[in-house]
Amino acid sequence: KFKVCTSDAFHYSYKNAMNITGIGNNNLVLVKSDRDGRMLVDDLKIKINEEKEKGFEPLFIGATAGTTVQGSFDPIGAIADIANENDIWLHIDGAFGGSFIFHHKLRQRYLSELYRADSFSFDAHKMMGVSLICAMLFFKEKTSLLQAHDHGSGDDYIFRKENTFDLGPMSIQCGRKVDALKFFLYWKKVGDKGLEKRVAKLVDLAIYAEKLVEESEKLYMACSREGVSICFRFKIETSKISEEDFCVKIRDVLHQRELALVNYGKVEKRHCIRLVITNPEVKKSDLDQFFQNLLNIENELERELC
Repeated sequence: KFKVCTSDAFHYSYKNAMNITGIGNNNLVLVKSDRDGRMLVDDLKIKINEEKEKGFEPLFIGATAGTTVQGSFDPIGAIADIANENDIWLHIDGAFGGSFIFHHKLRQRYLSELYRADSFSFDAHKMMGVSLICAMLFFKEKTSLLQAHDHGSGDDYIFRKENTFDLGPMSIQCGRKVDALKFFLYWKKVGDKGLEKRVAKLVDLAIYAEKLVEESEKLYMACSREGVSICFRFKIETSKISEEDFCVKIRDVLHQRELALVNYGKVEKRHCIRLVITNPEVKKSDLDQFFQNLLNIENELERELC
C-alpha cells in the first residue's frame, strides 16, 4: 500500500531502490516538473491526495538538489511543508548539487531549508572531485539507522556497542572500505575556504559557458542554468535532419575526432547537448576552444546537409 513520490526528473536509482525494498516500480509516483526541471508543488499535492483517495499511503517524498540533466533544485521549503502536513518522510537527493552546502551564498539560495529534510544524500566524488566512490547519507535523527537495522540476536560476535564509529549495525552492508577518509583528508588539506573556492570556480565557469551560448547566433539554452549543467541546442537551418539528431551527431563527431567528450540529455523530452562543469582545472580559454570546435563542426554538417 506504500507509494513513493519524486519528480519526473528523477535519477534512475529510484527505480533500483523501489525494487530492492520490495515496494516495486509500479508504486513510484512521478510528479510533474517545470521547464527547468523543478518539481511542481501543486502537482505533488494532487498526486498525494489522489493516492490517498485510492487507499494508498504516500510514504516518502524524494526531492532533488541538482537534477541529473538540468542541475535544477526543487523548492525544498514548499515540499517540506507538504511532507509535514501529511506525515511523509522527506529525502533530499543532493548527490550532484549537494556540494552547494560548502558555498555560503549558494547554500542560502538553494539549501537554506535543508535542515527540514529527514535525510540527505551527497556525493563527494562529483563536484568535489574526490576519487570514486565517496557517497554519504545523512539523517536528521541519529537513531534512524540503528532502529532500521535492528539485527536482534546473533550479531554479538562482531558488533560491539562501545565502538560508536562502527557502521556495521547501521546498514545493510557490513564490511566496507573507509571511503569517508578520502573526503576527510581532502577537507583537512583545503579547509572550508578551499571547498567554497572550488564550488565558486565551477559555478563561475558554468556562468561563462552559459554566456557563450546566449551570445552565439547558432545556439540557444534549452533551459535555465541553476547549477553547473549547461543544456543547449542548435538553431539549424535545414529540414533534412531534426534538431535532436543534429545534437547527437555533433556530439558524436566531437568524440570521434577526440576534441571533447560531452554528453547529451533530454529536456522536455527532446535531446540537447549537456555540458557539465565539474573540473576546476578547466580554464575559460578551454571553454572558448570547446565552443569553437562545436560551431566548426556545426558549420560542416550544415554545409553537407544543404
